Amino acid sequence: MFVAVLLLGFLVAVPLGALAYLRAARERLLPSVAIAALCWAFVYGIFDRVLHVPLPPGELLRLAGLG
Repeated sequence: MFVAVLLLGFLVAVPLGALAYLRAARERLLPSVAIAALCWAFVYGIFDRVLHVPLPPGELLRLAGLG
């Protein structure tokens, strides 16, 4: 998870980590995607919109010009 946050940033790594964890635990696809979307909404809503914490985009996204 630490490497994913470093390379992709929090807004991408948190839902991908949740999705990977749930799929590894053999959870069905639809609930896994829904929980990953809720994780993204929580991180984006609370940290970015409410608290105004600047979340870095991650090195790969920055190098690709997406962040």
